[in-house]
Amino acid sequence: MRYYKYLLCGLSLCLFLSACQSAARQPEVAATTEAPTTRQTTQTTLPQSQFWDDVVELVNLAGDTTTVYKLADGRYLDRMDRFFTYDGVETWTCDDGSIWNRKAESTEPATHVSAEFAIERFLAQRPDHLFFSDSQGSQYASKVVLSFDTPVTNFRFLQLEGNINQAGEFVCTKQQALYSRDEISENDLMVVETVLEGLIPTRGISFVDAGGNTQYYYLTISGEDNVPLLVAFQ
Repeated sequence: MRYYKYLLCGLSLCLFLSACQSAARQPEVAATTEAPTTRQTTQTTLPQSQFWDDVVELVNLAGDTTTVYKLADGRYLDRMDRFFTYDGVETWTCDDGSIWNRKAESTEPATHVSAEFAIERFLAQRPDHLFFSDSQGSQYASKVVLSFDTPVTNFRFLQLEGNINQAGEFVCTKQQALYSRDEISENDLMVVETVLEGLIPTRGISFVDAGGNTQYYYLTISGEDNVPLLVAFQ
């Protein structure tokens, strides 16, 4: 009997100690429990179409241009019934998959030059015309009137040397200025007297246009209607 009493006392003591250890662990568990955190998600806001231009002139890599008009749904439509999706930055994607960009605006007007045979009666009425001759009295010489639609600077009448490449384009290998003038206005007439013959051009002009660009043209005779012709070259 005494043995069973000791056994019961031992079991009671073990239960008591186990309960005390459990109570001691509870604050520690509570202390290590982390409160749930809330993660903030950053949302990217797309450009709002109401701030886009209503009408835009576009150009693709091939140099084709078109004008597009903004629709209520944010897409663009041109007059060929093609739809364009704008990325809000710089690219318009056509429904055929082609990529387009905004066409750059020209800040300076282009300068156009024309050439025609001179009529002596007309030149007599414009005694203020500018004149240069390199024909030395040749009976094959022609007088050609050059006119510009904007003022130009650094005008030069050139002697050219070159050849025709496989693409049929004139390639200039050497040039020499036979005549120069600092400025020619849109009201001036520049008359050059020279001999135009042969398949390879030997005479040309250069000038700085209203946009500050240097343009080069060779002077020849059209094979279709036998009139003077200016052809651009580099």
